[in-house]
Amino acid sequence: MTMYAALNKLGYRCYHFLELTPRNKENTKLRYMVCWFEALRYKVLIIGEPYHPADFDKLLQWYSVSKF
Repeated sequence: MTMYAALNKLGYRCYHFLELTPRNKENTKLRYMVCWFEALRYKVLIIGEPYHPADFDKLLQWYSVSKF
């Protein structure tokens, strides 16, 4: 959380899993949840289509940094 706060303070738009919490005022929470569910479902259960770098680029396109 400290790294997330520091990166945001420095002017970066940082993606953190906090985007999935009720604090997210944007209407993107559901989209993120669906995308992460699809990616993890393939990674863990090998169900569906694999996520490629281009898919993650679409998911994280508005962010300059990701912190997990």
